Amino acid sequence: MQFLFRTILNALIFYFVVSLFKPGILIAGGENLSANLLIGILFGLVMGSVPFILGFFKFPNSVAGNILVSLVLIFLFFFALSTGFAGLGGIAPTVISLGAGLTFVLPTSTQTMVAATIVTAIIVVGMENLRKKV
Repeated sequence: MQFLFRTILNALIFYFVVSLFKPGILIAGGENLSANLLIGILFGLVMGSVPFILGFFKFPNSVAGNILVSLVLIFLFFFALSTGFAGLGGIAPTVISLGAGLTFVLPTSTQTMVAATIVTAIIVVGMENLRKKV
């Protein structure tokens, strides 16, 4: 049951990050909700395996261990996405405007991928820690 919850939560986080970094993270199918949901569930399945990877490699189940494994898995997921693996989508340069004159310019796809990886890892690990405290 926890794996299912973690998968759905991570799929929603992925959808949020894709919306934040649009048009930098391109999903095959564009605005199609089913395409975004399918890739989000795939991301959720990948991120749902973090506790098993921590146990397998004997990492401590702490914030540092979760951040380390999450950063690696998310980067590999976005790298596969950027190469167009299985026609899932791609990553392109983008401009993120957060309002009130706060704008981030990411002129290369590599910078977009790294920024999306860091933001996603912080959100995923933060939500996991909040879930543990409740």
